[in-house]
Amino acid sequence: MVNNYNDMKLLTRAELKSMLPTWYKFKTKPWTHQLACTVASIANDGFLNCLDLGTGKTKVAIDFCRFLHHQNKGLRVLVVCLNSAVGNWADEVRFHSTLRVTQLQGTIVDRWALLKGCGFFVINFEGLRFLVSSKKEGILKPIRKKVDGRWVTVGEKKSKATMAVDNRLLGQLLDFDFDVLIIDESHMAKSDKSLTYKVLHKLASNIKHRLLLTGTPFGNSLLDVWAQYCLVDFGETYGNSFPRFKNAYFKDKGWFGPKWVVTESGKKVIESKLFSKAMRYNEDEVGELPAKVYRVGGFELSKEQRADYLRLLKNLPVGKGDIVNKVMVFRQICSGFIKKDDFVYKDNPKLDLLKEIIEQALRSSKVVVFHEFVQEGKMIEAMLKRMGVKFNTLRGGVKDPHKEYTQFKEDDEYKVMVAHPLSGGASINLVAAAYCVFYSNGYRVINRKQCEKRIHRAGQTSGRVFYYDLVGKSTIESIMLANLQKGVDAFDRIIDGVSLKRALMGL
Repeated sequence: MVNNYNDMKLLTRAELKSMLPTWYKFKTKPWTHQLACTVASIANDGFLNCLDLGTGKTKVAIDFCRFLHHQNKGLRVLVVCLNSAVGNWADEVRFHSTLRVTQLQGTIVDRWALLKGCGFFVINFEGLRFLVSSKKEGILKPIRKKVDGRWVTVGEKKSKATMAVDNRLLGQLLDFDFDVLIIDESHMAKSDKSLTYKVLHKLASNIKHRLLLTGTPFGNSLLDVWAQYCLVDFGETYGNSFPRFKNAYFKDKGWFGPKWVVTESGKKVIESKLFSKAMRYNEDEVGELPAKVYRVGGFELSKEQRADYLRLLKNLPVGKGDIVNKVMVFRQICSGFIKKDDFVYKDNPKLDLLKEIIEQALRSSKVVVFHEFVQEGKMIEAMLKRMGVKFNTLRGGVKDPHKEYTQFKEDDEYKVMVAHPLSGGASINLVAAAYCVFYSNGYRVINRKQCEKRIHRAGQTSGRVFYYDLVGKSTIESIMLANLQKGVDAFDRIIDGVSLKRALMGL
């Protein structure tokens, strides 16, 4: 076993190619980092490829399976990914190989019926959970009430039913004898308590080859290492007990609840084993990607917006209530609406600025526009209709997201993709665009980075990609963007009443 697979980064392309048999030929030429990851994956039954977003981890997995296919012509591969990535996986398999690919979509009955033959079978995380899980009846819990200073039981109520792994259904799935399990965006399984992890762990323990792919392996905590590594080697590296792992290397430093922080000695031990069955490539280690240009489109709120903004700020209770919901209203005002009142501002400087940017960008490229609120998406789509610009939409409730995605990639008449980060911010390829506009931002750095990588990835042929942020001056949007630029989750500074008012003024 290699102690540190990251040492393979020092090898030349010729040295890496010499590690593969002479009979193996790639259908599409890999970049050097992809070649290194493919070689390392072939050398292990279980492996974790931590490739930065947009650097081609899907191709690594497909080339790995092509290698195995030479030895087993009846190869069966189960790919588990985000819903938005199902169609993209099918496209990538067809482009990088000649293997058959089946998208497991439709009803539960439809999905079971599609599990025939060989090749790639692609399913989303939610679809997999429903395929091999069943509802577990809720249990009776006592209802307690304080009477005369004492707590007494006054009745019982049934807790809500939960989903649990159905071993019969799981066994039925395993009867199809999969040779390879690929888990795309494996950080989705970082919690050992989640149903996703439990299903994947039971699957992995019965499938010989396991390949995990993620651009964001450990988030903000090394706690995330354990679950993903356990899917790779079932505890060989970090043990098979999460509580023991946590207590050995972390300390609880939370005041209002658990907050596990890695110790100095624990960090050294974890990092010393981190790449025993994994490789990590950051974006700056991949020279083939285009340059990135960031621009901020600052605008003044309309008189009506500013008046409402200041009125709400004046009446804001300090340190009381749900801060998240309070901040949400201020963000909505900046974007041109107030959801609670179903109110839309007639004068919307942010929407006007977006129109200008789109008109300029469409002279040379397609455009992707990300938004956080559903109402924002509706306003943007209405504006595009008035402009006479054909567009596609990716957000919850869209009937055929794969059609929207494919049409934007392949049809030159469709110029703009309007996307919500949960639907269009991960695992899909939008390199038909060289411009990305953030009509609004969320709080998390990782979500922002995921969205940016939709256009900055393998396959992008433009010399540069451009990112625009639309930011209301002297508003919460300024402080949110400033934190995201520093790599800090944008809500970290909005944790008490004093910092809240300062943040709302963009200070």
